[in-house]
Amino acid sequence: MHVMSSEAVHVDDEPQIQVEYCGEWHALAPGAPYSIGREADLVIDDNPFLHRRLLQIRDVDGIWILENVGSRLTLTVTDGAGRLQSWLAPGDGCLSCSS
Repeated sequence: MHVMSSEAVHVDDEPQIQVEYCGEWHALAPGAPYSIGREADLVIDDNPFLHRRLLQIRDVDGIWILENVGSRLTLTVTDGAGRLQSWLAPGDGCLSCSS
C-alpha cells in the first residue's frame, strides 16, 4: 500500500500532504489529524483484527508526523522505491516529513 506521496504540496499557502490508497487521492490540510484503519477517515480493510484506528497523520508546526495509534501492531513505512524503511511500534510517533 502506498500511503503518502513523496512531495508536499501547497494550496492557499497551507502545506498539504496527499495520501493515495487504491488509486484514490486524499489531500490532508494542517490542523486536523487524519486517521487510517478499519473505522477511520481512510478505511483500508474490514478485517476485525485490524485496529479501528491504526495510523494517524497530523501537522505539528509545519512538520507532518506519522503516529502508530494502535495498541498491538507494528507498522513498516517505506519510501516509494522501497530503499528506506522505518518501523513504528504501537504508540510511536517519531517519523516525520517536512512540508
